[in-house]
Amino acid sequence: MALLTSSAFVSQILGGKQGRSPLYFLFGPETQRLNDAATKLKDLFISQAGGEENYFRYNRLGSGADETTASEVAAQLNTVSMFGGGKVVWVGTLESPPKKDDAEALSAYAKNPNPQCTLIVTVSSHGWEKKTAEGFDKSPLATAFSEKGVAVKFAPLRGDDLAKWAQSRFRERSCQIGMEAAQKLVELADNDMDRLTGEIEKVSLYAGEGNDVTLAMVEELVGDHRSKSVWDFLALFRRRNLAGSILALDSLMAQNEPSQMILKVLTGEIMKIGAAQEFKRRRGSFESYAEALGQPSFKLKDIWADADKWSSKDVKTALRATLEASMSQMKAGVNPAVALTAMIMTALAGNPAVKPGGQNSYPVTRP
Repeated sequence: MALLTSSAFVSQILGGKQGRSPLYFLFGPETQRLNDAATKLKDLFISQAGGEENYFRYNRLGSGADETTASEVAAQLNTVSMFGGGKVVWVGTLESPPKKDDAEALSAYAKNPNPQCTLIVTVSSHGWEKKTAEGFDKSPLATAFSEKGVAVKFAPLRGDDLAKWAQSRFRERSCQIGMEAAQKLVELADNDMDRLTGEIEKVSLYAGEGNDVTLAMVEELVGDHRSKSVWDFLALFRRRNLAGSILALDSLMAQNEPSQMILKVLTGEIMKIGAAQEFKRRRGSFESYAEALGQPSFKLKDIWADADKWSSKDVKTALRATLEASMSQMKAGVNPAVALTAMIMTALAGNPAVKPGGQNSYPVTRP
């Protein structure tokens, strides 16, 4: 059918101007955009396939426990569904090109695809050599998919296009942000989509549903991209690194990061850890965990791994500590740096750092 640009793909395919194709190959450096596009394709065609029972997602190709081979994917697509109708199968987003056997199996299926089914393959070129990414148009997979389906190369967004993308992400979180504020956010994120995605999540959590994100809010919440970020702090906290968490917190406080924002984001992280524990206890897969939380797998893989460092009691203790830190600031007027340091000590060491009455029991770097 076609080798499309990302704008043509959005207009023709996602805009409903062209019918369903049996094949879609999406490629580019920005994993979030690939995930968004594939999710919209799935939502667009799932009803034609007979419902969610006929939808399958594979994050990795290989022979591991949570992996599948391209040959197995092709066999599934050529097997009649017990629920009737066709199937929608999404392979990806893969972080590297399929290996030779998988690439050949996908190319072979693309030459004679099942017209009742839809195969979506997404491959991220993030971090690859430039030459490899530029060779997409002539790659065997792009050629095979474009003959009877659609192959799309997503070029990186820049400038106002990236700001407009940020605006759309805020709308999905029930927030609004003006162009000037969005442009400032892109600038502070150094035009890096991975960082921008994290900042959007942080700012939208702080603003709350139904509220406007202002320029002043962006300038207050988003610091220099070279400084320690709240995501560095979360990673250290997840790994139960007590000393590192306290040092990262001190850096955040020096950047004037609002303490209530830190607590809000941290609470969400702890709840995700608890959810991961519950899925593991029930022998659920990582894919089912990511599906239940409705978030891209690349954003959750570290949480899934770090959940093994926590017990159910640890999660409850940490959640209680964040609540106490919030209340001690609002009702007792405890210094934010002291309240948050106490919270870390309680959550990670089981040793409250603040005595009744709000007095800290050990020296801290800030009064």
